[in-house]
Amino acid sequence: MHKTYFKDKKQMSSQQVRSTWIKLCLCLWGMIIVKRDVKCQWCGGTRGLTGHHIVTRGSTKGNKLSWFLLENGVGLCLSCHGTAHGRGRQRTLHDYMEWEGEYLKERDMSYKLMKRDYSVIAKMTKHDIQLQFNILRAKCEGMRIPYTENKTYIRLTKKLAGV
Repeated sequence: MHKTYFKDKKQMSSQQVRSTWIKLCLCLWGMIIVKRDVKCQWCGGTRGLTGHHIVTRGSTKGNKLSWFLLENGVGLCLSCHGTAHGRGRQRTLHDYMEWEGEYLKERDMSYKLMKRDYSVIAKMTKHDIQLQFNILRAKCEGMRIPYTENKTYIRLTKKLAGV
């Protein structure tokens, strides 16, 4: 049975609180990736840069810690990010996978090893997630990322404010 928290006369279950903390971590993670990479690592574009997980969240068997690892991220523009998720118009998912293999090889990384390591099931407690949040927030502050001005960050912290 989940605990229930109250916020503005609406109820939030402990699972919703946990989910909001995860979204906050992903928000910070994405800002760090964008600041680190500056431009799309595939096409070199700078418009609509986003953080992309190399080993997707769905293929890590729920190991949420791997979702927040910076080495599991690459900056891609919206177009290339869409292609990486199989929604490409000019290039294909196959093109992305070839590029990703070269990208990882240049960095002495292996997709297979990353996926193996990230697939170890490790349930994170709310405390563990909040610890990751603090680590990512400190990284943002060290990189001088104005995360407190980000609309998603503001919305999520307001959501948690009453909890």
